[in-house]
Amino acid sequence: MEVIKYKKLDKHACCLLLGRGFKQLYKFSEIKQSIVPFSHHLFDSFAVEKQLWNGWRKLRAFDDYVAQITNSDSFHLYTNQSGTSFIQLFISHRKCSGFSFLEEGMASFYPISKINNEICPAGYATSFYKLLKHLNYFGRLSQNPYFYDEGYDKVYGISEAAFPEFRNKIILDNPFYNSEASNCINGHLIALDALYEYGIVEKAVYVQAIEKMFLYFQKRKVDQIYIKYHPEQYNNATHLQEIRNVVTRYKRGIKVIELSSTCSLELIAGNNLADINFYVFLSSVGLYAGMCGKKANSFATYIGEKDIQFKEKIESLPSVFSKYVKFL
Repeated sequence: MEVIKYKKLDKHACCLLLGRGFKQLYKFSEIKQSIVPFSHHLFDSFAVEKQLWNGWRKLRAFDDYVAQITNSDSFHLYTNQSGTSFIQLFISHRKCSGFSFLEEGMASFYPISKINNEICPAGYATSFYKLLKHLNYFGRLSQNPYFYDEGYDKVYGISEAAFPEFRNKIILDNPFYNSEASNCINGHLIALDALYEYGIVEKAVYVQAIEKMFLYFQKRKVDQIYIKYHPEQYNNATHLQEIRNVVTRYKRGIKVIELSSTCSLELIAGNNLADINFYVFLSSVGLYAGMCGKKANSFATYIGEKDIQFKEKIESLPSVFSKYVKFL
């Protein structure tokens, strides 16, 4: 929305692409919105197959979708990254006039070389796999699927810390500042990461960290906490129930109020009427809360004590995280 305002784009010529179970934004009803029918996790909609015709069929379906949402006009793509298959198909579409990156989460705060080569490397593929990929999708998928393809036009962020060492950086107004009563809550708020769901840490380690987290609150006589689960947890009913059971087991008499899956934690953080402390593991919600002037804390060391790889992940975080988030 800030890009639309900055560039004075015609709202009727824009389309918001929604995913991960995100609901339509009715307050922006003048803008076309489409739920993207493709995924890259846990299932890649455009996986490479030996039956080439399956790839051709999926590519036709993708191009039909693009024609539908763009009225077959040329378009510029605004995206958070370029490493996923369906984003590459947007970029390589013959009607795509270019693409730009939007700040989104922790990845936006690494230099482009570090994110592409260390944090989210493209990986290695055999010559046979590369040939199959080319034949499946007629060369439309990148053979080097970098998280940030260097062919981008511009990068748009809401802080100077975003996109370090990127060219063509534009800083937009912070869209999270507000004084709306609907976004105002006070007290303590946990924003859970999907660390177990994404396979970053083992379930036992994650559960143990949550137990220790509630001991922390109990010792400080906190009697009520708000909690927001991760979109990946809401998208998997089994995982969601598992994590709810863990919270119920260890909350130790603390009243836990679950926030709606559709609420925006960033808008809560940016509410100047709210007096609230945020708690995360490594979620960028903590970073944005700190940037908005709220107290932000991390329980990441509770996991790092048991998981050496996760400890290394903490140590490799961009410095801006520890500037705004206190490790407990």
